[in-house]
Amino acid sequence: MADRIVVDLAADGRASVASWLDGDELPSPAEQFDLTWPLEAEALEDLRWYLEDYLIAPFGVYGERGPRVQARLADWGAAVFGAVFGAGPARDAYVKLRARQGAAKLVFRSSSPKLLGLPWELMRDPGRPTPLALDLAGMSRSLPTAQLADTLPVPGGKLRVLMVISRPAGGRDVGYQMIARPLLRRLEAVRGEVDLMVLRPPTLDALKETLAEAAERGEPFQVVHFDGHGVLRRSAVAGGGHGTGMYAGQADEGVLAFEKPGGGSDEVSAAKIAQVLKHAQVPVVVLN
Repeated sequence: MADRIVVDLAADGRASVASWLDGDELPSPAEQFDLTWPLEAEALEDLRWYLEDYLIAPFGVYGERGPRVQARLADWGAAVFGAVFGAGPARDAYVKLRARQGAAKLVFRSSSPKLLGLPWELMRDPGRPTPLALDLAGMSRSLPTAQLADTLPVPGGKLRVLMVISRPAGGRDVGYQMIARPLLRRLEAVRGEVDLMVLRPPTLDALKETLAEAAERGEPFQVVHFDGHGVLRRSAVAGGGHGTGMYAGQADEGVLAFEKPGGGSDEVSAAKIAQVLKHAQVPVVVLN
C-alpha cells in the first residue's frame, strides 16, 4: 500500500488531515480545524466554463477569456492548498508525507457529496510545479456508507461483474481501454473467481435486458461498473437557462451518459438508474 494523506471533510465545515503510512493499520490521530473554501462562486463558474465550454471551442469570442482563466488556475490551486495544508497539524502531516519521498496518494473522505464534489484537483503546493493531482501517485474521493460493511452473497462462489463502457463521442472520446485495461490486470489476481462481462451496446435498454436475463437464469450480477461520463444536471446556471455541468447553479441530480442506439449521448438520471439496479437487485455500483 502506498503512503496516503487522508482529508476528512465534515458536513459542518470542520476538517482533519491524517497521514496513513505504508504498513500502518490505521491513519494517525488528527485534530479538527475550521475549513473555509477559498473560491467564490464567480471563480467556480469561470472554472466550469473553462473545463466545459472553452475546451469545446477554444477560439473566437473565447480567445481572450480562456487564457485569463488559465492564468488564474495556479493561484486558485494555491488558495485551496493553503485552506487545507496551510498551518498546524494538517501542515505537519503533509510535510511528513513529503519527507518520505515515496509514492503517496491524497484521499478525500466525507458523507457530504457536495463537499466531495468541489474541485480539489486544483490543489497546488506553491513550492512545486504541478497540481497535487499530477504530482502525487493519485487523488481519490470516498463517500462512506454503512452498507459497505455488509457481506455480499455470491451464488456459486463467483463474483459476476457487468462493465458498461460508454463512449458517446466515438473516436473523439476517451480511449476505450483507459479504465478497462488496468481493471483487467487487477482481476488477474482472482482469475476464475470473477466473471466479467462487457455490455454491448452500452445503452440503457441493453442494461435493463441484460440484468433481467441474468436474473432469470439464476446468474445475477453483483456489481455494475460504469466507465463513462457523469455530470450534474442544473436547474439554473449563470446567465439564466437550464443545462448540464459542474460547479455552477443548483444541482438537481447526477446523470450518467449512456449511448443512444443510433449514436450520441443519452443522459440518464441517477434516480432512473437506481430504479433499474434496485429492480435487478444489484448491490454494488462502481463509477469511473
